[in-house]
Amino acid sequence: MTKSGYSSPDDTAYFLVHSSPIVYQKIPFIHFFFHRTPKNISLHLFVKIGECVDLKQIKWYISTQNIQDMSSKVIQQRLYDSLSLPFKFVVLIWLIHFAQSILHLSLGSWGIYPRESFGLPGIITAPLIHADFPHLLSNTPPLFVLSAMVLFFYRSVAMSSITLIYLLTGAAVWTFGRPVFHIGASGVIYGLAAFVFFNGIFRRNLKSIALALIVGFYYGSMVYGIFPGQEGVSWESHLLGAVVGVFASFVYKNAIEKDEHRQIPSWENDPDYNQEKFFLDRDAFLKTKAERERETRDNGWFR
Repeated sequence: MTKSGYSSPDDTAYFLVHSSPIVYQKIPFIHFFFHRTPKNISLHLFVKIGECVDLKQIKWYISTQNIQDMSSKVIQQRLYDSLSLPFKFVVLIWLIHFAQSILHLSLGSWGIYPRESFGLPGIITAPLIHADFPHLLSNTPPLFVLSAMVLFFYRSVAMSSITLIYLLTGAAVWTFGRPVFHIGASGVIYGLAAFVFFNGIFRRNLKSIALALIVGFYYGSMVYGIFPGQEGVSWESHLLGAVVGVFASFVYKNAIEKDEHRQIPSWENDPDYNQEKFFLDRDAFLKTKAERERETRDNGWFR
């Protein structure tokens, strides 16, 4: 009886991995056996078939799989960290609105009033204040989801980008907005949505593109909110928040996350690495069979 929780080897997972792209090295197959214990995930590597195995390539393959990141505890902690801050912020804005409703307060004067000194504190306080419960309800889900998405997938720049979007959106509304009080977190929401979407354009890696498509699919209709015409809606906050989100995405486009780095195979750093040893010529798909025969027969000349 083992402590792993598996009753037999059949309950474990085997992964059949093909050999290196370098055909001449003759590494037919490698079996990876992952044995998970309650405390961690340990890797047991068994070479079932093969004659000569390059340990550097094995280490490279293991590193590309981010084995440590597969730990359930690591994932849970990362998810908790990403959800806790948005949850606390959502609780805060709901408590503020409950207090406003129960105590019959009018906190609209704590919003942003453009180009007036008394409107400057609104850069900080405006996203915390909402006009009514429908306003708050419409902002809560996208605010929570988008901020959690940024914190989970863009950890290295999450706090700095969210802070930049929060403050710069408010400052832009104070500078360019209409002379009325602007309240609500919708400007921040538009900034976060634009940040995630344009990361897919600026970074152009698989993760960022996938997230951009998700945001475009679920929140694409938000684009109508940047146009004027709806009474009682701060379209300036929407538009300027989106612009700030694009700016933040551009500023942090080179801040590559750990899981976005390309893993360099060990054989590319090998001084003995020689492309001529590939099974096929490097221009195998650039020339026809007739062209190759002509080069061999006539030294490349037409006749």
